[in-house]
Amino acid sequence: MANLIVPLRLPTGQVKRLILPAGGATDQEWAKILETQWPELITKCCPRIYETSQDYASSKLVGTRLATSAVNRCAAVSAGINEDATGVEFLIANQLVRFGVPTYFLSRELAQAIRQTKPPMALEWHDMHLPFEAAVFMLPRNTLRHATEGDCNYITYARYRIGDIFTSPLVGGACASVLGGFMLLASAGRLAYHYYWPYQGHRPMPIIQLGDLDAAMTGSDDHTERLFFPEGMSDDDTTFLREAAHYVFGALLIMLNRPDLVQRGQMIRRVHKNGKQPREFWSPNYIGANYRVVRSHEAAAAGSGTSPRMHWRRGHWRHQPCGPQRNQRRDIWIEPMLINAD
Repeated sequence: MANLIVPLRLPTGQVKRLILPAGGATDQEWAKILETQWPELITKCCPRIYETSQDYASSKLVGTRLATSAVNRCAAVSAGINEDATGVEFLIANQLVRFGVPTYFLSRELAQAIRQTKPPMALEWHDMHLPFEAAVFMLPRNTLRHATEGDCNYITYARYRIGDIFTSPLVGGACASVLGGFMLLASAGRLAYHYYWPYQGHRPMPIIQLGDLDAAMTGSDDHTERLFFPEGMSDDDTTFLREAAHYVFGALLIMLNRPDLVQRGQMIRRVHKNGKQPREFWSPNYIGANYRVVRSHEAAAAGSGTSPRMHWRRGHWRHQPCGPQRNQRRDIWIEPMLINAD
């Protein structure tokens, strides 16, 4: 069977043609197609190649996913479907590329600690300080799994403020104005799941109810009615997204309040190949590379002769007064503890 030539119209009016196998392409084949036929797009979406252990998936997966959102956008333009310009995945991809695709690798022990930490009840996302307006968190294998689709290798987030107008760094030309919102995307298997906290009405400081996420994860019914997910999502999908949000906001709080746990990567080498743009190889940006979960052994109860079984004592965040006249606040992480671990 002959290959397929697919013309994609960019918002600038230019046409990009991709040659695709008639029988479809696997994920690896699709990544190779983009890398060979649209290298400048892949370079934008994957500006750095991180050299890590087998405990993590390749960050190239993220670059391929971002590039795919740009291809889908061009396909929509070719078909005259302009509303796709405000698709969540495309917006996240644009914001990530605008900031150079900041990528952080979450250590396994810190991921455990985040899961066992109760987040603050609420976050005012519109005005909260973020290390970046968009970033990628790479997860150790088997840290977060969808019940049917399998392992989640990474989670991305992006924030847009009200009235933010931009020219797409991916496909050019298309200016879009969006309502403010905090967007989250997590991929499992070949599927991507996203959630969007929009700016609602005229409230100056919209709030993400993190307490609702925690209540859902721990089996409590408190306040979970305020969590709204798109129609058509299964219980497995909503559970997966709640857990993804828990990791994202936990990692952000630690980056902001425990900078000692953030380790910046270094460039290892720069490769120039066949006149193409150079590719940079980096050691990873780690969060919690040297972090170890706090462990404690509790003595046997009086008269029982046995110690309590291994269990977690959950952590939490304390909003502590500080500064002149103690009229300022800072978040203090009270770390979780693993009791009676061997």
